[in-house]
Amino acid sequence: MSERSLVFTVMQIHIKQLNSPFIWETDRSDIWGKELSFCSEKSYLITAPSGAGKSTLFNLLCGLKISYTGVISWDGRPIESFSQREVLEYRTNRMSFVFQELELFENLTVQENVQMLENSSKNEEIYQDWADRVGIGFHWRTTCSSLSKGQKQRVAILRALAKPYSFLLMDEPFSHLDYETIEPVKSLILEVTHQKNAGMMLFSLEEDYGMNYDAKFKL
Repeated sequence: MSERSLVFTVMQIHIKQLNSPFIWETDRSDIWGKELSFCSEKSYLITAPSGAGKSTLFNLLCGLKISYTGVISWDGRPIESFSQREVLEYRTNRMSFVFQELELFENLTVQENVQMLENSSKNEEIYQDWADRVGIGFHWRTTCSSLSKGQKQRVAILRALAKPYSFLLMDEPFSHLDYETIEPVKSLILEVTHQKNAGMMLFSLEEDYGMNYDAKFKL
């Protein structure tokens, strides 16, 4: 399968009867214990108060957490049926992530972090323009260890946008940004995701950040 078909093919994430690690939340949750499908042609918002399992669900859908009850499927196949190579292929070509803990390589520069998953230097000018638009262009060749938390968060977002994906999943991607800074970041996320014909799933405490979603769910 070519990279193009991987990137531009619609992806579906399906969940069925996932059990909440927070038993008291199951009955009133839109997700725990339910059967739902998320399609990469659409955008979704998932909100939850702190401690309600938001990051747990994020890790489950990303295929990072393997201990759970219920069913999680990618494109009609339970994740458990995937080989390690197939999981890596999905995570490399079909899914992109902004983790709450960012997962940057602190000893590398902004440029190196942004381009490390893209496997090409041909788009460097494009990525530098992205960095300028979100206010970190001046730090393009600065090591991430010297950046503020908000600057690092923008680096993590640029890295996620730079790689191929059909589905972009983001766990509290704006938590360290003020509203003025959020606006250009939001604009870039929507622009790039639209260019890739991709979908988006944003995990948030309560805020919807004024973005248009096809569906909203509460944990």
